[in-house]
Amino acid sequence: MVIDGYVVLNKSNYQTETLSNSEKEFVWSVQSENLFKNSESLKWKDKNKEIAINNYYFEVVSIKKSEVRNFNLVTIKFDSKETNMKLLSLKLINFSGKELQKIFNVLFLLLIAIPIVAALIKYYSLLLKDFITNYLLKNYLTLNQQTVKPPRC
Repeated sequence: MVIDGYVVLNKSNYQTETLSNSEKEFVWSVQSENLFKNSESLKWKDKNKEIAINNYYFEVVSIKKSEVRNFNLVTIKFDSKETNMKLLSLKLINFSGKELQKIFNVLFLLLIAIPIVAALIKYYSLLLKDFITNYLLKNYLTLNQQTVKPPRC
């Protein structure tokens, strides 16, 4: 879908922004044999640099061996932008054809129709300004100079 393509194109921006922001980091303890294994609710993504837990995306900050035997500490940060885009994508999939048509109509208006109308208004306002200054104003001044004033009494 279009949104998934947008997410892929902006992936590095999302990762950089998430890792550099000051949001709280979460530390998650995982048994060594379960590290990098996908389950129904947990998916490792992007060459194990990202985790999706029930469609909520987290960037992996670090993975360290725990002092407790056979455990690893995975430090993660919530990736709000990617999560929101993915959840929007999932919501769009569940829409009916009519609902999707309404959404695409609004997107069409926002992205294409409104900028075209704005450009046309600007173009015609320039034409109107030119018409007023070059034609009407000159004709008014010419007519005003040609009128014969009545003699004074």
